[in-house]
Amino acid sequence: MEMNRSFTKGPILRVLLKFALPVLAALFLQALYGAVDLLVVGQFGTAADVSAVATSSQLLQLVTLITTGLAMGITISIGHAVGCPYIGRSFDENWNLDDPTGKSDEAFICHPGN
Repeated sequence: MEMNRSFTKGPILRVLLKFALPVLAALFLQALYGAVDLLVVGQFGTAADVSAVATSSQLLQLVTLITTGLAMGITISIGHAVGCPYIGRSFDENWNLDDPTGKSDEAFICHPGN
């Protein structure tokens, strides 16, 4: 069974949540991983060990969040570059784009900065 989820037609909230849930789950599991490390070290280590694990867990979580955020931003930039190859061309030019929806070319123009 193949499901087609569209971000351009109909309500977007449900589709967006289904798209974001795996990312949120991965971030939650990363935080849980740090908590489990802290529990194990708390049972068998010293106060200095617990402090080291707690600090490094927070730093690892920060690196993970920054990396995930950058990856999402870069993905958007790549998608815009691939999906809008005519940036830099004159905006009053007729590009004769393939148009399966029957709309004019103006409906598909990507304006830089948007």
